[in-house]
Amino acid sequence: MELKIKYVIALLVILLFTCLAVGLDINICGPLFSSNCRSDKVYKQMTGLIATALALFIIGVLLSTVSLRKRKRWISICEFIAVALGAIMLLAALCLFYKGKHFWAPLMAGVAMTLAMETAVFMLIDMMA
Repeated sequence: MELKIKYVIALLVILLFTCLAVGLDINICGPLFSSNCRSDKVYKQMTGLIATALALFIIGVLLSTVSLRKRKRWISICEFIAVALGAIMLLAALCLFYKGKHFWAPLMAGVAMTLAMETAVFMLIDMMA
């Protein structure tokens, strides 16, 4: 049970930052879900991808919480699929944002930072256990 709790915590943090991505201003048009950003096709596509990722992460949190009580392999597989698809959706949204801007270094730095932070958190949880 202790091993699965780190996934619940990590997914809640992922959910928090995905909500921040939705709520914070992206450009002069404001937050992605605002009516001002609906005029740009790229922002419309990003909104759909991020909203889908947010829904998948919510499903991942629910499945992760259920898997704490019921140790069924199919729940873990569904949890993995939901989180992996959500991550792919967010990466696709970032690629849309950087498309045509030739700013690939910040995108790669963001991906590396995400992986490093995740690894550091899991290492910290393992040290505390």
